[in-house]
Amino acid sequence: MLFTILPTVEDNDDRRIAVKIYKRYSSKMERYANSILKNKHDAEDAVQETIIKIMKNAKRFISLSEYETEKLAMVYLKCCHHDLPSEQATG
Repeated sequence: MLFTILPTVEDNDDRRIAVKIYKRYSSKMERYANSILKNKHDAEDAVQETIIKIMKNAKRFISLSEYETEKLAMVYLKCCHHDLPSEQATG
């Protein structure tokens, strides 16, 4: 999934930050998304959308602690979940 997104990021620093976040948190994000959406493919889509949002704001993550980064990634994921059509978001 990550390799399909990375070419769209022009800034090398943003790309490096996003890869680090993806490697560290993607498994946890997928489990969390799957617990909400109850569908593996929807969960993968939600994580992908979250990673894209993170890439667009990657420099905001530089100064954060690991705990803050994890919580912010989960907030982005939860926001992505709310962006889904209502029939997907509720079940």
